Amino acid sequence: MRGSANIVLIPCWRRADFLSVTLRRIARAEKAHRQYYVFLIDEGHADEVMQVARQFPLASEIVANETRPMRGNSFNILNGFAYARRIAPSMKSRLVYLIEEDIWIGRDFFTFHEAVQSRFNCFFVSAVRNQNDARTFPPRRSLVYFHHAYQSLGVSFRVEALDAIVTHHRPNFYADPAAYAAQHFPNSSLAAGFVEQDGLIHRIVEKDHLRGAYPFVPRAYHAGFVGYNRPGRAFGGTLPERIAKLERLTDAEANRRALLFGDIHRCDLDKRHAPSISLARDAP
Repeated sequence: MRGSANIVLIPCWRRADFLSVTLRRIARAEKAHRQYYVFLIDEGHADEVMQVARQFPLASEIVANETRPMRGNSFNILNGFAYARRIAPSMKSRLVYLIEEDIWIGRDFFTFHEAVQSRFNCFFVSAVRNQNDARTFPPRRSLVYFHHAYQSLGVSFRVEALDAIVTHHRPNFYADPAAYAAQHFPNSSLAAGFVEQDGLIHRIVEKDHLRGAYPFVPRAYHAGFVGYNRPGRAFGGTLPERIAKLERLTDAEANRRALLFGDIHRCDLDKRHAPSISLARDAP
């Protein structure tokens, strides 16, 4: 690409229908054409996922992970962060995004992230409702607040912030994540079993007294009601049929299909929000 481009990591595995809707949403977003997309195709992926990635019309590449040293998506994502950190100088990237295959973004997703990252000193920005904060916030579209908890949902990092993460992309983490976390983060308040990539990053934030920024009004949401950690009820049918069903899905049906994980909170993805961003002083 000419000029500079921020990097968007898209981890994907077996949910080609969700990925298809995710990519349609990305393509509709403002400034989508200014990003460079890296598909992180995990070990054991569905052939449909590779086909969907190859058809994406914007500037992109595919990084296929043939093996993973531990269950889950931790290696795929951390390896993706390490790759993004390596190519960022040549891309003249300032930000690296992570949009998993079931994160559906709004029109001003990239604009929101750029505005928050340019104005505030924070380790990460998430455009999704903070799932670690049960408070209800007024619909003030221009406001964000800081919070200490990390979630791997519609996030962005400054390129240099990735150094604190990729230093843990090492064999002894994958060999025994729980032992690694106990050794490197002995004072963490997190449960011992919460040690996949999001738990690792949460511990980094906690140990180094970092913070993330969250919106009062989300610019994206987590749509996945099935996945390797979510034994929900998937749609049947051909890929086009499943995509159509997802795009007609109601909130109630999504949460019914999520079974025990009915925590999907949809938001208006087509609304354009206030371009200015301010920090809410009364929401620590």
